[in-house]
Amino acid sequence: MASIRIKGWHIVAIALIIVAMWYTGVLSFSIQGHQEQTPETQLVDVNKPLQFAVVDPLGGGGLASANVLVYGTDKVLKESLTTATDGYTAQTALPYQSGTTLYVEISKSGYVTRWMQVTVPKMTPTDAQAQTTNYISLQTVPLGTYTIKVQWLVTPGSTGTAGTSTLIVIALPSI
Repeated sequence: MASIRIKGWHIVAIALIIVAMWYTGVLSFSIQGHQEQTPETQLVDVNKPLQFAVVDPLGGGGLASANVLVYGTDKVLKESLTTATDGYTAQTALPYQSGTTLYVEISKSGYVTRWMQVTVPKMTPTDAQAQTTNYISLQTVPLGTYTIKVQWLVTPGSTGTAGTSTLIVIALPSI
């Protein structure tokens, strides 16, 4: 029966892949903490136009001139929008009821084309009175190819060989 032997360079290569995936946004870690949220019973249904903000979390801001296509559950295009120069403004012409499920496609040259299922949120009574739109934030990341070089040495007397490997990681976030 063959046995599997894990060498030190295996662990280093896996760690480098995990770090590269984290750095490019493919993988994320979060700590679950206590966050104050309004209980569902205190939220109200609204029927308002949506205001989308398209954000690049790696770039740290809004994504200007991104295309936002809004589809219904029947997969029929309802609206086609483009974010403003600040990247935070793409407002629908039609109102959407809280609880409605929509499918949203975000696209821009040099970025991952991303499809998301979005449920129109409820609002607090104060926000429902004060705001004319219902706000939804969407995220996408730039495409990129990252090369990681791994080198290993073999100690004298071992049967392995020294060498270099190049790993190529293409940044495609989970959707």
